[in-house]
Amino acid sequence: QRHARRAPAAAPTERTGASRVALRFIENGTSSVLDRLLRGRLWVACIGALLAGIVFLNVSLLEVNQEIARTGDRVARLDRQNAGLRLRVAALDSSERVQRIAERRGMIFPQPGDYRYLTPPTAAAPVAGHR
Repeated sequence: QRHARRAPAAAPTERTGASRVALRFIENGTSSVLDRLLRGRLWVACIGALLAGIVFLNVSLLEVNQEIARTGDRVARLDRQNAGLRLRVAALDSSERVQRIAERRGMIFPQPGDYRYLTPPTAAAPVAGHR
């Protein structure tokens, strides 16, 4: 006897819940539950709430961007002010300016050999410390 060869049996496939629902939708053409959801007032309310949320987020984002721009302008203004103040400090702190003011007040710059260092007498040092 000859044995007829048969094709191997297909392995049984387990269907998940989602695939069963999708298969049911395909078989029925449309789902009455889906139709009710899409045509119901609840669906319109959900879409409206989502759109309102998107508008709220966009308005919030615009406010944040405006605040960032204002802060950037303030930073630039303060940087310019700081640069001006640094120039002013540098001009006031120059050694030439200090020498001119000192000369106007009658002070003179000593010559290199005119320096003298004072040393206190040794007997006066302890007395000054106890005063």
